[in-house]
Amino acid sequence: MDELHTLREEIDRIDRELAPLLARRMAVTDAVGEYKAARALPVTQREREEQVARGAAERVAAPYRADVAALYREIMAVSRRRQEALRGNDE
Repeated sequence: MDELHTLREEIDRIDRELAPLLARRMAVTDAVGEYKAARALPVTQREREEQVARGAAERVAAPYRADVAALYREIMAVSRRRQEALRGNDE
């Protein structure tokens, strides 16, 4: 087995763990969206989003921090779209 194949297998193993966690996160953000909608709260809360992105970045080694923060910003963009859709507001 060559090195590239071995590395890709490791990525596949990680993805099998990561995908269900992301789906679980999305389910919770759906509940957050329902909570916000029921109370007429805004979907977008930039301060909270930046706090989450910074916190995630701080939990990884320095070379990965900017990329992890960017990934979390994208995850939260997906969450915002889902929350808008719950309200019938497609962005």
